[in-house]
Amino acid sequence: MDGKSNRNPFVKLWTLAALAAVVGAFALAGCGIGAGRDSAAVTDVESIGAHLSPVEVLSGDGAQLRARFNADTSKTRLVMLVSPTCPFCRDGARVVHDDVIARIDDERLVAYVVWEPIMEADTERAAREATALLPDDRVVNYWVRSDDVGKLFQSPVDLTSEPAWDVYLVYERGVRWSDASPPRPSYFMHQLRGRLPDDRMLDVARLRDEIGAMLDR
Repeated sequence: MDGKSNRNPFVKLWTLAALAAVVGAFALAGCGIGAGRDSAAVTDVESIGAHLSPVEVLSGDGAQLRARFNADTSKTRLVMLVSPTCPFCRDGARVVHDDVIARIDDERLVAYVVWEPIMEADTERAAREATALLPDDRVVNYWVRSDDVGKLFQSPVDLTSEPAWDVYLVYERGVRWSDASPPRPSYFMHQLRGRLPDDRMLDVARLRDEIGAMLDR
């Protein structure tokens, strides 16, 4: 033996720890802790058309959302809770707009997007910029400064580990929000692998079909 491997007994330990950290970050496979925290995740709005929509600041009890939800009981409502900087949430919002909302030309469909602070870079400004991902007059955008609204939607989707985020809930006509907590959705999908049912992972074609069926009833 040349003894080189024993010169610094901590080298191998440090290397293994660093490798474990990298593997752990990839294993999260989402926008939780350790992923996507760079503010650069906010796309330059000029590159996506700069169609910015108004954003209403939502109270922690979701009062404004609840009022609009109940005012629109004659419509099918899509509620999205997403981070404005998480790449996975942003991609989810974009494809839901492009492949669901934009392809259903029906004024009886409305969408409420709740931009919430999941990542360190999530701010009201980031939320306003993220509205460019959903350039449709049927989309109403909100920003909430805490995770309180996400907590309200935990129970309706049976999420126990964290506040609801990266979820897409659909409500049929006639459903009202009567209690402090929102009602259970008529249908929902998500991008929280391992925390909610795998058969409800976001599939825009299936989501579009489910909404179309509700509109036809």
